Amino acid sequence: MIKSGYSKATPFTLAANPPDADQKGPVFLKEPTNRIDFSNSTGAEIECKASGNPMPEIIWIRSDGTAVGDVPGLRQISSDGKLVFPPFRAEDYRQEVHAQVYACLARNQFGTIISRDVHVRAVVAQYYEADVNKEHVIRGNSAVIKCLIPSFVADFVEVVSWHTDNEENFYPGSEYVVSQQYEEDIHKAFVIRGNSAILKCDIPSFVADFVSIVSWHTDQDENFFPGTEYVVAQYYDTDVNKAYVIRANAAILKCEIPSFMADFVSIISWHTDQNEDFLPNTEYVVQQFYESEVNNEYVIRGNAAVLKCSIPSFVADFVQVVSWQDESGELYATLDEPNGRFVIQTYESEADNEYVIRGNSAVMKCEIPSYVADFVYVDLWLDSEGRNYYPNNEEEIVVHQFYQTRVTDEFVLRGNAATLKCSVPSFVADFISVESWVDEEGAEILKPQENDSLVVQQFFESQVYDEYVIKGNAAIFKCQTPSFVADHLEIIDWLDTEGGFYTKNETVVPQAYTVNVMDEAVLKGNSAILKCHIPSFVGDFIAVASWVEDEEREIYPMSQNEIRTVLPSGELHIREVGPEDGYKSYQCRTKHRLTGETRLSATKGRLVITVFLEQKVIDLCRNEEEINISWKV
Repeated sequence: MIKSGYSKATPFTLAANPPDADQKGPVFLKEPTNRIDFSNSTGAEIECKASGNPMPEIIWIRSDGTAVGDVPGLRQISSDGKLVFPPFRAEDYRQEVHAQVYACLARNQFGTIISRDVHVRAVVAQYYEADVNKEHVIRGNSAVIKCLIPSFVADFVEVVSWHTDNEENFYPGSEYVVSQQYEEDIHKAFVIRGNSAILKCDIPSFVADFVSIVSWHTDQDENFFPGTEYVVAQYYDTDVNKAYVIRANAAILKCEIPSFMADFVSIISWHTDQNEDFLPNTEYVVQQFYESEVNNEYVIRGNAAVLKCSIPSFVADFVQVVSWQDESGELYATLDEPNGRFVIQTYESEADNEYVIRGNSAVMKCEIPSYVADFVYVDLWLDSEGRNYYPNNEEEIVVHQFYQTRVTDEFVLRGNAATLKCSVPSFVADFISVESWVDEEGAEILKPQENDSLVVQQFFESQVYDEYVIKGNAAIFKCQTPSFVADHLEIIDWLDTEGGFYTKNETVVPQAYTVNVMDEAVLKGNSAILKCHIPSFVGDFIAVASWVEDEEREIYPMSQNEIRTVLPSGELHIREVGPEDGYKSYQCRTKHRLTGETRLSATKGRLVITVFLEQKVIDLCRNEEEINISWKV
């Protein structure tokens, strides 16, 4: 037995004989698209093809898995598996046919496949008129004219062109240029002679977005074009101010250039009154006399001493020490040189005595003189018995120390949990771990392993407190569990005084509730929506199963009715309300999702139909009755 993967599909039986090598399940050759929209004047065909051996059977189904049949004149299934919607009249539109979700199912002995959902929507041609309102606009400004389309067809209608009474045509997406008369103006600009001046061309705002400046012209027939560089020769003088500086210090001379030429003038060279030339970006070295000096340093014998070579600041950036020379003429190279020299100094290290309590750890320190501390490190330790201890030795040295553990008494209330602690001396705490516990009777409690757990039985009592609640509302009872066992307990069921059991997540408590349907006011010819009012405290569990008209006719959500439709939300949708609908009553029938209980609404809803005054007048005129109408303003 093989079941279709689609919901509610009918199961079928396969033969027990093994398939041949060339036999296979169905595969789509052409799968229908996800959405099909068509007009009632054109109709539509939805094609579905599949291959397989044996040739698969094509079946069209709805979203709930039920098979689709022929509806004369509205829906047909052709012999080649196409779903055909022939053209139809507007009054023959049926929502369950023309606004439905379909799927193509192909099956043979070796499998079943289902296509994607196909959302079918038919559009009924309706007469409508578009209108253009007048727009008042100041001459020279822009105007926006809107095409008013009735709302009931606005989703399906788009503007493709505009037309004037002079037989001018305008199409969206095309650029149209309307010539407008305009005049530009140039304001005078006052400027100091020698400075720069900027002239502005004032263009009217209503054409500013479409007009650009292509050239400038003077009254002397001179032409200037944007993007072209024009150079106006201007006379100017440069000046070099005096700079006062201490001898041997550096000096900076500045070339003063007038501001109106500063952006266009650069310095290419400097010249002295002695015909010396200096060019920018060229390095010039000026020889300067300087003397270096070594200051005396006072130091305790045996300590290290650092002598400093004092170099004048005005040449410090260009001078470095290459060697030192003593009074006897011996040279000392700097440490950066390969033949750098080291001075061996005598020193003594010392290990200070440390006072420590027996059993505690002790740390011995090696005291090294500060003047060699940067160059000396401890290589090993040697005790008085000749044993060596090496720092960072790979072999760990373990010193056995005597210690005692202790368990302190703990006071605890009966029924509560108690924690006993094993006190380990601090000087061995980093190396000691608790392996087990032993009680007075000699029973040993081993340390739990990674996956072990020790459970201690403890006596406890749970309690349920009274809850006050309004009749018809929901109530929540809480089970009070002692905190010392709360982490290890869970509630498995509840028991009432009459012996009834309530299991977790499996108990439904019936609650009394009332459903009402209110009257709805609607204009004649419009659509009306009746709502089934369900109390909020049961709203999550109650669904509308059907509607009852005049206590006789049942209207179901999936029923095929052009005028009355039950929406997925449970509301009743009535189209094209007429006077006769005002005499009918409606009730909703609800069903509890958990208990399966059905219930009819306690009140009946009616439609209160309103008719326009002008419609009443027209009806009276048709009846050839004499009427008098007076208007008050």
